[in-house]
Amino acid sequence: QGMKHFGLALRNMADAAVSDKKVCSESDVQDIASAIHGHINETLEKIRSHALWTKADSGDDKKEKKASAEGKKSSDVSEEDDKSIQMTKQVLEAFVYAINHKTIWSIISFLGINDEVVDKKLAALQFVTPSHLDIHHLLVGKDGAADEEVSNGVSDSAVDEIKPWDVALKAPITCLRSIVRQHSPGRMLSCILGAYKGVNNALSNAKVIDAGADDVLPTLILSVLWAKPSGMISSLKFIELFGTPEQLRGEAGYAFTNLFGAIQFIQDLDFDEHRSGGHEDGSSSTDLKVKGLTITPEEFRKGLEKCTAELNEKKPNVGTETEADEQQKEAPRDVFDDEDDGLFDIPPSVALGCLTLTLTLTCFFPTPGQVEAGETFGPFGLNVTH
Repeated sequence: QGMKHFGLALRNMADAAVSDKKVCSESDVQDIASAIHGHINETLEKIRSHALWTKADSGDDKKEKKASAEGKKSSDVSEEDDKSIQMTKQVLEAFVYAINHKTIWSIISFLGINDEVVDKKLAALQFVTPSHLDIHHLLVGKDGAADEEVSNGVSDSAVDEIKPWDVALKAPITCLRSIVRQHSPGRMLSCILGAYKGVNNALSNAKVIDAGADDVLPTLILSVLWAKPSGMISSLKFIELFGTPEQLRGEAGYAFTNLFGAIQFIQDLDFDEHRSGGHEDGSSSTDLKVKGLTITPEEFRKGLEKCTAELNEKKPNVGTETEADEQQKEAPRDVFDDEDDGLFDIPPSVALGCLTLTLTLTCFFPTPGQVEAGETFGPFGLNVTH
């Protein structure tokens, strides 16, 4: 009920922020983010103040003695306790963001963010290969020889055939496509970090020795192009506004910055400048290079035309799902129904999160009635009477 009341209060805040407005300010969204952070921290403190959690904390001396007998350092025990708290907070955060998903994203939609431009560019740039981004180590085949077909211009089969980099970048591509299905900034950052680590693994596994740190951003750009994740501008803005300072620091924060740079690179590519063969200065289209890519404007134009034509052929009919719809179909609905009858209307994906949190709290915190009844509890307060 406490979660429900907070959700209703949050909805009222969102309604007030967008009342009679076409576009709301980021400060309005930050107020909602602060309210969510405060609620999560308050709930976490209530969990930690529970008698059984307090009792567990008071047993630190016993833990240290046992750890000393087992040859462990007391700092190891403390790290385990901190990890337990962080894991509980992550589950709680995912749960809160999931049940308030519709309210949160309804106000983000008032920020005036346009995802359509980047989504269309991602679809139109499917002709881009590693050679266009100067990451030639991904063109090395199983026999160690470079793939000449895609290292020279735009190949007619570059989009359709499975190339060596498809396998090398499978992990980061999967992580990038998973971002839109996450509810909380923490889970989204985990996907981004997974994509960043996947790119680094692909570089470290390259069969040439000159792959290095300078190849990380271009390889991440290629991963984004081939993943075609929908709604990336909104997702990055959501993380920026709702992520905590702790979440946006360290390796995850660095990965976020790199992904932001990759999206910015794609967003800044000027299609209109290269759609025609002529240039204002009278130079030939073969004499110039597209900014940021190792490709001539003529090759760039042909690639755009080819991908655009293929997209038009594959354009979905009315009533069929687009690729963006496919990625969004697992996004949760609002958990508060219009009749406000006190019941949660929870989709399956959110129900799993509810079950996880319920089991966590049940295992750690049996009810006073269970304790008074003399029921036996094993590790972490798990009921083992039956």
